[in-house]
Amino acid sequence: MLFRVIRNTVLATDIAEYLGLPMTGPDCSVERACTPLRLTSNAVTYAPDGFVLPSEIPDDVLMLTATPMASTGLTHIVTRSPRADLARIVRHFFNTPAEAGVNPKAFVSATARIGLGVHVAEGALIDHDVVVGNGSVVLANAVLRGRVEIGERCLVKSNASIGTESFGFFDGPSGRASRPEIGAVVIGHDVWVGANATIERAGLVDTVIGDGVRIDDLSHIGSDVSIGSRVRVEAGAVICRGVTLGDGCVIGPRVVVTQNRKVGRNSVVGAGSVVLADVPDSVVAAGSPARVLRHVGPGDLDDPGF
Repeated sequence: MLFRVIRNTVLATDIAEYLGLPMTGPDCSVERACTPLRLTSNAVTYAPDGFVLPSEIPDDVLMLTATPMASTGLTHIVTRSPRADLARIVRHFFNTPAEAGVNPKAFVSATARIGLGVHVAEGALIDHDVVVGNGSVVLANAVLRGRVEIGERCLVKSNASIGTESFGFFDGPSGRASRPEIGAVVIGHDVWVGANATIERAGLVDTVIGDGVRIDDLSHIGSDVSIGSRVRVEAGAVICRGVTLGDGCVIGPRVVVTQNRKVGRNSVVGAGSVVLADVPDSVVAAGSPARVLRHVGPGDLDDPGF
């Protein structure tokens, strides 16, 4: 889902009522959200683990926290998930969904199947075999070709390319020829595909992207790749043909995972690494070639978020 920022002023009690949680401290006006590292007046934020309040706190700050802060005099709401609740608050009070519809300057085949509430921006190209699920967004100049199925509430950012021909060929008696590609690209729900990212057309088996995956800008996903749910592929990563990424793993910026390798569930591969051998479940690996450094620890899998 794509959102636009809106200006709005609410009361801290309105936010507490929305969350269904009690509030401690005086009521205040809230006009925006802010990061806990840069507190501003009339804002809502959250206290991460180990957060230490600065000596000077702006007026009218509403803090979401996992532990009571009554001794500070700060207006706060105790919640089990401060950061996630801040995201909910921003979406509810300070964002509005982009308008659905197909821009007249987009190129959408008459036989493409476009779901309800889909937003297609100027210059996007959606081919005849493409399916785009309800509530998804395709931004300017994105290209969706061949057999591509995109689930619900997905975001395809500008200049992304999905389902175009892969870098595959063979040498035959008549010279070099492209390999046959008859597979589909199947993308689950709530997936983000970054700007200038590429997901190649599959050969004989489908390229599969699971639910909740985040593929950052300038990343490359080769053909016949299988990516599990909740995987994070960060900026500039290269995932070569036939790779399997297990559920919940994190591929750092500029990582290269070479052909047919596997990265296990809930594992982390550090920035700039080159994966030449399989990575087991629940470990941190880094280097060129990547080597296992330790087991996954607290915070290793956290979404960068706010």
